[in-house]
Amino acid sequence: MICIGNSKKEKMKIKISSKEDNEKYSIRTNPNIIIIEGGYAYEFELFITIKCITKINDKIMIISKTLNKAQEETIKSISIEGETEISTQLDPDEIKEEKKIGEGIFGIVYVGEFRGNKVAIKKMKQVEESEDKKKEFEKEVAMLDKFQDEYIIQFYGGVFIPNKICMVTEFAEYGSIQNIMNKRKITEISKKIRIKFMIDGAK
Repeated sequence: MICIGNSKKEKMKIKISSKEDNEKYSIRTNPNIIIIEGGYAYEFELFITIKCITKINDKIMIISKTLNKAQEETIKSISIEGETEISTQLDPDEIKEEKKIGEGIFGIVYVGEFRGNKVAIKKMKQVEESEDKKKEFEKEVAMLDKFQDEYIIQFYGGVFIPNKICMVTEFAEYGSIQNIMNKRKITEISKKIRIKFMIDGAK
């Protein structure tokens, strides 16, 4: 909540303005324009919609104008700073693509980096910008987030921003167990790794 008062005798028109929505968060106030009588104050609600893990360092502008002949205008700003909690809604700027390693009907897979970890980035080719598609993607990310275990591929999260929608998982350097059994020679995988596969499979 933001409380703004009018210390003058004349009525004052107050307008609160913020930057245009960026892809990581949006800021709005309710109301954004109001007339305040002299000697009174009014509370404005401030809403921040978060779209991914990010840091907020922004300003909102408060424009006041007296409703008299002089119509004096004053512009002041309020700084807004904060940092979101860790979640599965990832910041696309933290994901670095290195090279393409596969492609399917609906998406392309890249190997890349996320916060110092080697990852597989599964990017959607075309995603309709509809609420139904968005909810479907969010449900899939939420489901994958529940299956976090040291014996399966780690799921880091997804990007929900239009035209950047993707999922990020741990990169399996050797591929699937089936791929190793069918396509690799036993000499290509060290004995230590083979023993680890068997122990992990038994668990």
